[in-house]
Amino acid sequence: MATTLSEFTIDTTLAISASTMVISTASSRFFVGSAVFTNSSAATETVTVWRLGSGTAATAINFLAKRDVPANKTWICAELIGSVISGGSKIQASSDTAAVVNANLSGTIET
Repeated sequence: MATTLSEFTIDTTLAISASTMVISTASSRFFVGSAVFTNSSAATETVTVWRLGSGTAATAINFLAKRDVPANKTWICAELIGSVISGGSKIQASSDTAAVVNANLSGTIET
């Protein structure tokens, strides 16, 4: 097995619907070391983050974290940091308005 540092997403813009940021496979495990969401708009945006098992869909009630991020501010999602994503599980995120919140997730990958 090899472990490498990785940037999972770099300035990935969020959509209104839940979009996959990270997805594991049967032979890979992701350890989230940093999860930063930056609102580049002039208005407060609500960002929702899901950590989902294989085959589980994002819903209005099964989210991991939800935060109002003020205009031109950053949110470090502490709820996601330290998570291990494996066995087909995934991280998804969304915002109220498309293309105004950027996601930057990084950590290590074990293969």
